[in-house]
Amino acid sequence: MVIGENGTGKTHVLKAAYSAIAVSAARSKDGTTDLPSKAQLQLALGDKLQGVFCPDGLSRLVRRKQGLSKCRLSYKFNVPNLNLEFGFSNRAKTEVEIESMPSERVEKLPVFLPTRELLTIYPGFVSLYETTRLSFEETWRDTCILLGAPLARGPRESRIKKLLVPLEEAMGGKVELDPSGRFYLYLSSSGAMEMHLVAEGLRKLATIARLIATGSLQISILRASRLSPGRFFRSHVTVFKFLLPRIACFFCVNFTYCNSASLKSSIRVISASISAPKVL
Repeated sequence: MVIGENGTGKTHVLKAAYSAIAVSAARSKDGTTDLPSKAQLQLALGDKLQGVFCPDGLSRLVRRKQGLSKCRLSYKFNVPNLNLEFGFSNRAKTEVEIESMPSERVEKLPVFLPTRELLTIYPGFVSLYETTRLSFEETWRDTCILLGAPLARGPRESRIKKLLVPLEEAMGGKVELDPSGRFYLYLSSSGAMEMHLVAEGLRKLATIARLIATGSLQISILRASRLSPGRFFRSHVTVFKFLLPRIACFFCVNFTYCNSASLKSSIRVISASISAPKVL
């Protein structure tokens, strides 16, 4: 959980973490897991940082000051073979300089949830992004690809259904991708509702539900829970109390500092339910 005042770099930290992990987890089209060469990795990291941050040039990500200055990024994992260090100067154009190479790849693709929900812009977005120069962050494209992935099948299917129970109860229905490429929320009471007509908060829950259904968010603990009655906000808290300890990937929450007692109370409620929280 990252908490700080406006302009302290909360989102930049999350994007920097995502960029390197996404490059490390990337696979070639034939599915091979061979490590790229140092030159290939330097180019891939530079491209990803530019796609995610959308600066005019890589050098724009370095702290502004007179003379030569450098940005250095160090990534430490529980598995030391994944560790990575690189940097770039305020004169860099497209590539970074790797100081320490990983000796193996990250196994699973990371998931980045932008502040803007993506279910309503999903139809045709990926193909448009790939064929047209658009000023949208690459995280939008990456997450849309995961949203459009086939539903997970096999042994984990029954476990995923159990995990989706509290989300679907909070939303009042199930998320489905129509053959036309549009997302709908199928309500148990009134049938299909276009995602554009669904409340913003429910779209965020629907995004998480879809990523779980496709297997993009991996399950670690397999025990279902029922939503307790209460106000809608309280349902959201209950959902995340249930989900956070059961998702094996990172959930990075980005909060601007706030004195709101209700927000602080909600954070305490959610945190108290996590036996081993991951802190960034």
